[in-house]
Amino acid sequence: MSSNDVVVVEMGRTAVGRMGGGFTTVPSIELATFIISEVMKKAKFDPMEVEEIILGNVENRSNESCIARWAGQRAGMPIHVVGYGINKLCGSSIKAIHCAADSIRAGRNNVVLAGGVENMTGYRYAMDKGRYGYRLGDSVLIDTLMQVLADNPDPKKRPAAQTAENLAVKYKITREDQDVFAYTSQMRAITAIKEGRFKKEIIPMEVKVSKKETKVVDTDEHPRPETTMEGLAKLPPILPGGTVTAGNCCGINDGASLMVLMSEKKAQELKMKPLAKIRGYASAGVEMHIFGIGPAPAIKKSLEMANLKLGDLGLVEINEAFAAQVIACERELGLDHNIVNVNGSAIALGHALGNTGTRISITLLHEMFRRNCKYGVSSACIGSGLGVAVVWENLCL
Repeated sequence: MSSNDVVVVEMGRTAVGRMGGGFTTVPSIELATFIISEVMKKAKFDPMEVEEIILGNVENRSNESCIARWAGQRAGMPIHVVGYGINKLCGSSIKAIHCAADSIRAGRNNVVLAGGVENMTGYRYAMDKGRYGYRLGDSVLIDTLMQVLADNPDPKKRPAAQTAENLAVKYKITREDQDVFAYTSQMRAITAIKEGRFKKEIIPMEVKVSKKETKVVDTDEHPRPETTMEGLAKLPPILPGGTVTAGNCCGINDGASLMVLMSEKKAQELKMKPLAKIRGYASAGVEMHIFGIGPAPAIKKSLEMANLKLGDLGLVEINEAFAAQVIACERELGLDHNIVNVNGSAIALGHALGNTGTRISITLLHEMFRRNCKYGVSSACIGSGLGVAVVWENLCL
């Protein structure tokens, strides 16, 4: 390895909370503070070595601005540790990994915490003209959640589901194809939970639910073990005449995740065991009306940087914004579904926007360790016509 190769030495995530679930009372700043504190406890090296914190985050409360810096300080990080947030929608925390890797490879930093956080349950309602008042008549509350989920500054022009429908037409993906994919995602996630596959990556969080009561959130809340093909088939399409339903698209969720990244040289100095190495990473642009295909070119570009081929990949994570979107990527790349999202993904496990990129990367790496898989890739599509990806090498073989 080169002394500036970027390695992962520690990582962790919260469980993924369902909307209105275990993290309802926990704002993003608290989720971020918790995950920074707990991952650093696991890492067991001097926090003075950390130089920067980069967190993906799409939407937060106004008192949570510059969330990476504030969360770091609340977690007890030294005053010199700088921080910033990234909003690249569903690719925010993968982009945080990109930025951390760039800074380490360039020699500007040696140790960076990269991750993501999102509490979609806490997204606010807003009044656009509230600042200066209303002259006459009624007003309406604007749901910022629906604004974020739209693939257009004007949600009425192109709802995100339409882009998945466009891919379904382009790649000849049927409603049944999508429902089978969704059912498989649910069953894979349920099996993974039953077998305890996520226990090494999830850090339980004690949450206050009332003045006298707390509960521990330690299991992903979104999976639906009662899912059946018959039940999925009965769900109405989101758009008239369409094939995308609430059952074959991602959830709306809460959670946080974090990786400790450093140069290989610094890991040696600190006597830290590298778990994995970043081999390649990239962003890609695609047509906005089919943004879900974004992971395909991003994966190809990442593999070029890594000097690897698709056939070298033992495991693949493609965030499940929509079943149609992942199926389209599989067909575009010629991937075997048996190596894609093997423990389920966002349809079953949920999608907390700014958190998901590092969440799927952490899940991928733990599965690579479990299977003794050498190379894997994590990726996500992004509204507005983008894709992001990271190629990982398992150093625990």
